[in-house]
Amino acid sequence: AEAVVLAGDVFDRDLPGQPEAARLAAALAECAVPVLVAPGTHDAWRAGGVWDRPWPANVTVFSEDRWTPVAVGEAAFYGLASRGRAREGGLFGGLPARVESARFHVGVAHASLLWADIAGNSTGSSSTTSPWATTTLCAWCGGRAGWSRPTRARPKG
Repeated sequence: AEAVVLAGDVFDRDLPGQPEAARLAAALAECAVPVLVAPGTHDAWRAGGVWDRPWPANVTVFSEDRWTPVAVGEAAFYGLASRGRAREGGLFGGLPARVESARFHVGVAHASLLWADIAGNSTGSSSTTSPWATTTLCAWCGGRAGWSRPTRARPKG
């Protein structure tokens, strides 16, 4: 592999025990490739949280509420941290300029669709058990011609 991507909810809370974080840091340090982390809805980035600490040199933790590019070989990864709240502009708002030197473009985020860019949900409820509030990994790949975004299909059931 050229890179390892962790797209959120590595931990089930943003303040796991220090032994858990230390075990992950040791495992990631042993990776021979870059590791890119997009904090999730259960382990969102926040000051003093698990992702706001020193990580091995090969680990990049996306900490911003904006798409941030990181080049790895021929690929540009565009990461977005979950910050534990709705994102202004929706999930795909504010896509950055493409890294022109990259052959591949990959976006990585972990978000609740309820917090992302859906104003309502199928039941009108804000419950996290709603089909629209299920946690999902959202990613896109952009070709040379321009960005290609995923489409949302209404959940069955």
